[in-house]
Order: sequence, then C-alpha cells, then structure tokens
Amino acid sequence: IYIDGVVNSINIDSGTILELINGPHNITTVAVDVIGNSGIQQILFNVDSTKPEITISNPTASLYFSENITLSYSIIETNSYTTSIIIDVVSNATNLISGSILSLSNGEHNITFVIIDSAAQESVKTVIFYVLSSININGNADFANKASLYGWLGDGSIDNPYIIENYVFNLSGYSGIRITNTDIYFIIRNVT
Repeated sequence: IYIDGVVNSINIDSGTILELINGPHNITTVAVDVIGNSGIQQILFNVDSTKPEITISNPTASLYFSENITLSYSIIETNSYTTSIIIDVVSNATNLISGSILSLSNGEHNITFVIIDSAAQESVKTVIFYVLSSININGNADFANKASLYGWLGDGSIDNPYIIENYVFNLSGYSGIRITNTDIYFIIRNVT
C-alpha cells in the first residue's frame, strides 16, 4: 500500500483511520498473488477538515438611513462550495454577489449566509441590522423611546439634551429628521 506515493510500513486493514493533512491525497494498492499475477488500484481524494470562512463587510449590525444597502462579503474556501443567502428568513433564489444592491423596507432585517463545501463542512453567519429612511418623532414619549432605541446621549433636559448626531441620509426630496409636538431639549449635529 502506497500513501501519497510512499510505501506504508504499517499494517493497514479495512477500517484503519489515517491521519492526513488537508489537501489532495492518493492511496495505491498493489496486490501480487502466488503465481505472480498483479493488480493495481489507485484512489484520489481530498482531505478537508476546515470549514469555509465568510466575512461580511456590509451590512454590519448597524442602523442604516437608506433603503438601498450594498452587499459586501468574501468567502475563503479552497474546495468547491455552495452559497445560500437568506434575507429576512426568505431564501434568495437569485444569485447575490458581493456588490449587489439590496432594496429593503424600514425595519429590522437579517441576512444569513450558509456556505457548504464539497466535504460537507458548513459555516453559517448572520447579521441583524436596521433600515430607517428617516427619523420621525411625534411627542415627548416617542422622543424618549427613539433615544433609547438609537442610543442617543442625554435625557432631554435643558442641562442634558438628547444628542442626535453622525447620521447620513440618502434621501431625495424628503426630510431626514422630523420632530413635532415636543418640548424636549435636543441638539442635532453632523447630520447630512
């Protein structure tokens, strides 16, 4: 018996477990009977004990102020693999590639990647994020709820106003922030 072209010095029986590194391998068996007849059989195979690696660059676990989100991801896997992308618990029948634009409604969304390589190694990664095309606040209670939801600093008092900052809205013809029916103190800065 030859393993990767090298004569094996140990006794290998059916069911023997070989410890091989990841990559291509071959086992060749040579049999010779008592009168000199011989037969050779070779089996080629790959060892793959590592799962595919997926990196999702966009979206991240964030709040997005645009209904159009660019999908950005990369997969590291040396063998062939299949990719399933599930958006909001619905399997995506179309082939989304990195750079695809997702058009999503307001609210919570999740994207799950399921990568299965040819050795049935599976990797699953999910990102949960929020899409909000604008911020609409109507009243003090709504202001307090949104401040808590979006993690705004402050408490709405004159000495510690809510701080709404660092948002970029991709809107055309609409207000990014609309605040009505409140006497709460707030500061809006670095918002475009």
